[in-house]
Amino acid sequence: MRFWAVLALLCLAQPAAAQSDADALQTIELRGTIGAYAVGANIIEHNKTDVIAAHYFYAAHCINIPLRTSRAGDTLVFTEPCGAVMHLHFITNDSVPAGTQLNFYNSTGLAGEWSDAGKTLPVRLMMEFSYPGIRAGHWYADVTDEPDAVFEARVQRFLNGALTGNKAEAASAISLPLHVWDKEIKTKAAFYAQWNKIFTPKYLTLLRKAVPHEMFVHDGMAMIGNGEAWFGPNGQTRLQPPE
Repeated sequence: MRFWAVLALLCLAQPAAAQSDADALQTIELRGTIGAYAVGANIIEHNKTDVIAAHYFYAAHCINIPLRTSRAGDTLVFTEPCGAVMHLHFITNDSVPAGTQLNFYNSTGLAGEWSDAGKTLPVRLMMEFSYPGIRAGHWYADVTDEPDAVFEARVQRFLNGALTGNKAEAASAISLPLHVWDKEIKTKAAFYAQWNKIFTPKYLTLLRKAVPHEMFVHDGMAMIGNGEAWFGPNGQTRLQPPE
């Protein structure tokens, strides 16, 4: 398995700060759904279960919605400025000893309900990755000096081009040489020539699920999905379509 795929799997396998001290602050990213809507969430926690700050966003808009946090026993309560409320509890897919209290270190996500004005929707958020400390302000500081919105707009431009078949739009967001599988594409003409081999129906299905907001950052690049594409300071630099 290639390094990039291994890295993505490690991120998903260790979502909840397993290697951090119990008293350290941790920024945790989650992805999931509220009803039929794809969403992401950002939680800053302390001492395994204490939430210091939180926000969430709908994948269709990528606009952060701040959340006021509180606890009611084992339930985390998140309240939006509009008054909508989420009541969530920790969940896990793993076997844990009887009586074990779940937290951000040993759970795989959060589940519960979102409610507002008599309307109730199920919520399921799965841990995706985490960073030690507070990752706020300039999210992509390790990648670029550009404002986050500018960087994410370039990623969105690549996705739009790929998903609509607009080769010029996608090419405007790449950084040459572009690494595809174990090969280098050195010109836009070569990129266009390889288009159909790269953007297969299977790959496009994965890209449709990508959320170009608060992306995982490693080694000076930002990742979408589970490593399907990586972006450097000048644009898309590595593609990893399924073979």
